[in-house]
Amino acid sequence: MTARKKGRRSPNHIFRFQLDNGEVAELPARVVYARKRVDLILEAEHVEESIRLGGVGNTARCTMAICSKRQAGNFPHAVEGHVDWYLRRAYVLSKTRKGVPTECVVYRHGDEIARLNDTPGGQAKLLKILQDGGPRVVTLLPMRKRTRTDERRRADSVCPPTRSRVVPAQGAKLRIANSIGGVAAPVKLPRKISKNHDRSQSI
Repeated sequence: MTARKKGRRSPNHIFRFQLDNGEVAELPARVVYARKRVDLILEAEHVEESIRLGGVGNTARCTMAICSKRQAGNFPHAVEGHVDWYLRRAYVLSKTRKGVPTECVVYRHGDEIARLNDTPGGQAKLLKILQDGGPRVVTLLPMRKRTRTDERRRADSVCPPTRSRVVPAQGAKLRIANSIGGVAAPVKLPRKISKNHDRSQSI
């Protein structure tokens, strides 16, 4: 009998949900790497709805979660309504089982919206920008899956540190830190929507 070849386990992403009693539940979801580009049209009404819902730092009510839900048809997979939108990555929940996250699709982006999406007062600033300048295109791109060869090359290229350093918060911890008092860095917004852009898929 031929032994089954063991493959690498798919990574998990942890979605965090605040329960009615105030506790935070951490639920893992298997990560699938996106294969296709997705263009979203960010509009002022998405920010207005998020502000009404108190969506700063919330995976279901932040500006980009609402934008993604409204334009779920732009994605090549299901969109269950929760999005962890980080500074360079976006984890879009794509599958659940009995309401529990089981799978998400990860994209990369470079739009800097997260710096306004998760900061006190940042949403108000983002709303004014969109009201004055009109809708913006936010592009999600496939993320190249890192191989073991890439990891070895990276390890070989990194010199050992000569002194200790403080590692800044990342991912969900950074979203939480921003939402309770983080300072927004200079923001470079995505390109303004062109007059010729097809908005037929926008909701």
